[in-house]
Amino acid sequence: MSKSYFTIVIVLFLLSLFLFAKCDGCVGPKPVGIPSVIEEPENSAYQTVNMYIESSGSMVGYFNGNSQIKEILKQYYDRISEDKSISDTVTLNFINQSVEEYKNDINSYLAVAASKCTASYTKLDEILSNVMANVSDSTTNILISDYCFTSNNGSFQTAESGITRIFTESISKNTNLSVSIFKYISDFKGKYFPGGIKCNQPRPFYIWIFGNKKQLKKLTCLKIKNANCGMLSLQSHTDVPFSIIRRNTDSARMFDTDGSIKVEEWNKDRNPVRGDVSYSLLIEADMSNIILSNEELLNSGNYSISEGYEIVDISNKTESIYDFIISTRKPSPGEITLSYEIPELPEWVVKSNYEGSGIPSDSTTLGVKYLIEGVYDAYNNRRDNNYFTIDINLK
Repeated sequence: MSKSYFTIVIVLFLLSLFLFAKCDGCVGPKPVGIPSVIEEPENSAYQTVNMYIESSGSMVGYFNGNSQIKEILKQYYDRISEDKSISDTVTLNFINQSVEEYKNDINSYLAVAASKCTASYTKLDEILSNVMANVSDSTTNILISDYCFTSNNGSFQTAESGITRIFTESISKNTNLSVSIFKYISDFKGKYFPGGIKCNQPRPFYIWIFGNKKQLKKLTCLKIKNANCGMLSLQSHTDVPFSIIRRNTDSARMFDTDGSIKVEEWNKDRNPVRGDVSYSLLIEADMSNIILSNEELLNSGNYSISEGYEIVDISNKTESIYDFIISTRKPSPGEITLSYEIPELPEWVVKSNYEGSGIPSDSTTLGVKYLIEGVYDAYNNRRDNNYFTIDINLK
């Protein structure tokens, strides 16, 4: 055998080993689950959170003395500032017909707020439009106001329709636009509007946060010691990454290469919750982009699932990862769809509404139901009017 021939043989042998090693890594055992191919983009490295106090005369009374609104806003500022995953910069502002940026610290900002709230009227629809206009993956805005809702165009329903239009247009421009609404109570000593009536009793105020879903998920989980009186988060339909976890090693052949399930290979097993025998799956889903509370996500009554299937159990494996056990007595080819639809307007919103004249005797706000319902409709009227869906294909 010549040296050149021997060299060629050796090279071909080494090349075959290399190719075999590469291929072996591709066709080896699959991971314990069939992950979704959906990947969410990470937040921009630079994050700005802008705080706006609506500066009409109706806000003066909240900032007289050591009121709860000061305590709450200081906590929001501190918790946001200390967490660099939420923001690099927090700006302080007053807003009405224009924006006035305040350059001093948070304590001074809260101390001067009463003197800054001088606007004679509030065009809330214009303020909301302006606050939403610059929301992006790197900008989150927080608007603090009493959110008294009046209309120059007649009825509350007419004004509500206008709010729906404003939010629908904003969502169309920025599909990632999400909003979280919090209700709080604070001491109040000033003039109640409309009417300019002297008032010295606790009044509700609201914090609305606008941003993308990743940011709002973090902001809705801030540790604020003052309890809120109600919360509502709204976002457009979001794809949720998920995996189907194999219940036992014998079930490997039930998964096709594209992640679908082959019904004829799906074996019965004993339901781990009820103890009976059925066909079941464990779905592991990443809810880090879903701005719902833990209590809401764990409530199986908030979900809908394809006919013939049921949610047996929901548990949170980590802060973001949730496990769903679903089962059926007779699987068949088709699709299993698990979804979280936008629920009805929360009861706290309806109970917070006031439509009379004079100062409300309880913690209600003029027309606030119509205002929040206008926002709610903008999300609920969309074709995909749910927070998310999980689709599993069966062959």
